[in-house]
Amino acid sequence: MSWNFEWKPDLSVQMNAIQEKIKDRTTKALLQAGYKIQGDAKRFAPVDTGHLRAFIGIRFENDIVYVGTNLSYAKYVEYGTGIYAEGGQGRKTPWYWETDSGKYAGGHWTWGQNPQPFLRPAFIMNREWIKEHIAKAIAKGI
Repeated sequence: MSWNFEWKPDLSVQMNAIQEKIKDRTTKALLQAGYKIQGDAKRFAPVDTGHLRAFIGIRFENDIVYVGTNLSYAKYVEYGTGIYAEGGQGRKTPWYWETDSGKYAGGHWTWGQNPQPFLRPAFIMNREWIKEHIAKAIAKGI
């Protein structure tokens, strides 16, 4: 008498395992992409006091990686201000501003500042690498 036994796991169990593996690998790839963009954004950020560079970070939430900063002036550095703002979105007349401290202490007239993009170039230069990196992560999970 012979016994022949073959065990085949339920297909849904196999599919769930593959799906989890892909999700884990994709999450890791997304975080790696975020850190890569963060590093390049820090390299591209103009430095005056160093706060902007220091506050560029990443956050992972609901399968989305956010790279950026919560400093209120960062958007003005990225897009410019006044007559120099991208897309003509800035103020068209000069303005006066004052501060009591730091190297800019005193009053100043300005027409604005030129854009000094740092986040967008960091993303653009890494876009193809990110696509390939995530595709490889998915392929390894299958």
